[in-house]
Order: sequence, then C-alpha cells, then structure tokens
Amino acid sequence: MKVNENIGNDGRVSELLGCYLMEKASLEKALSNGTTRTKTRRARLEQLEKKLIPEIVKKIMERPE
Repeated sequence: MKVNENIGNDGRVSELLGCYLMEKASLEKALSNGTTRTKTRRARLEQLEKKLIPEIVKKIMERPE
C-alpha cells in the first residue's frame, strides 16, 4: 500500500483510519478464535502501523483550520 497515493489531496484520512481499525479488529478476532494465519495478519497490521499511522497524523497536522 502506497500511503501517499491512497491519501491524495482529497483528505481521505478517515477512510484510511477505518481500514486500519477493521484490520486490527480482524486480527483480534482471529487471535481470540485461534484461527490460523495470525502471523501473516499480525505482520500486515504491524506494517500498517509503521507506514500508515505516521502519514495519517502528518496529513491531519497539515490540514488548514
């Protein structure tokens, strides 16, 4: 996922946050159910946290009031 392309100039920050939160909820549900492939999901979530969250915060801070 390329963060800059997904955020763009239209400020789709809430959409990106929603994707992150849904992925996190999916991981938590999989962990509680003992579903397999949680390692892959955890890695994907960690990747989102490292790349997406700082970019979202940056875009929020750049918004005009």
